[in-house]
Amino acid sequence: MSKFCVDFYKNFEPLTFLQLDIFSKSIISEFESIQQEFLRKAEFVNDCYSHISTNENKLIQIDICMKLLESYVENIEKELQIIECDFIKCNRAVANMEKSPRCDICSGRGISQKTDREMCMDLLLKTSLQILQMYDLSLGMEEVLKYFDVKKETFYDTPVLAVTWHLEFPMVHTLPQ
Repeated sequence: MSKFCVDFYKNFEPLTFLQLDIFSKSIISEFESIQQEFLRKAEFVNDCYSHISTNENKLIQIDICMKLLESYVENIEKELQIIECDFIKCNRAVANMEKSPRCDICSGRGISQKTDREMCMDLLLKTSLQILQMYDLSLGMEEVLKYFDVKKETFYDTPVLAVTWHLEFPMVHTLPQ
C-alpha cells in the first residue's frame, strides 16, 4: 500500500456493521441501476443495428433496380435512335415519291411499294409500341417505389433523376449484357 492510503485510513475510525450494510446496499442499488441503464442502451443499439441492416438491404435492392432501369433506358435510347433513322428514311422516301409518282427501284425488282400512309402507319405503330413500353416501365417503377416506400413528393422526381444520372454518367454505370 502506498503511504497516502495508510495515512488516509489512520484518520478514520472503524466502520460498524450497520454502516457497512448501508454502504453495501447503496453500492448494490447503484450497480443495479447502472446495469439496467446498460441493458436499455444495449437494446437501443441492437434496434439501431437491425434498422441499419434493413435499410442496407433496401438500398441494395434499390441499387439493383436502378441498374436495371439504366439498362432499360439505354435500350430505349437505342430503339429511339433506330426509330429516328427510320423516320428520316421515311421522310426521304416521301420526298422522293413527291418528286416522281412511281418508285422506279421498287417496281423494277417486283417489290411492292409502300404508300406514304403505310410508312407513316408503320412509324406510328413503332412509336405506339415504344410508348407502351415506357408506360410499362413507369408502372414497374411505380410498383418498385411503392415496395420501397418512397414518399409521394419524391415519386415523380425519381425517374427524372434516374434518366439525368444516366445521361450524366453513361460510360461509368453500365450493365453487362
